[in-house]
Amino acid sequence: MRRARHKFGAKPVKVDGFHYSSQLEARHGAHLTTLRDSGAVLGFLRQVPFHFPDGTRYVCDFLVFWEDGRCTFEECKGRETEQWKIKERLLAYHFPWVELSIIRK
Repeated sequence: MRRARHKFGAKPVKVDGFHYSSQLEARHGAHLTTLRDSGAVLGFLRQVPFHFPDGTRYVCDFLVFWEDGRCTFEECKGRETEQWKIKERLLAYHFPWVELSIIRK
């Protein structure tokens, strides 16, 4: 069976047994691992789902817990779509205490 292509041309990557949606996401995962090993990051979770009251579902690329007590949503984006802009507004509304970081190429 042939796999469907990603709609934006991203190439899935497998690194250290983890599947990533893109090379950018895999590089950022490696960067977070380095930060975790150095102690700057306590830990991070990958592909964390959030459900909003209107039925919209958002899957965060990385939920990062920093040693200084901050928590960030980190999203790897090659391009921003209208659908993403809606989810970004929902995140700001429902999770105003969480910092959103957009990781670009």
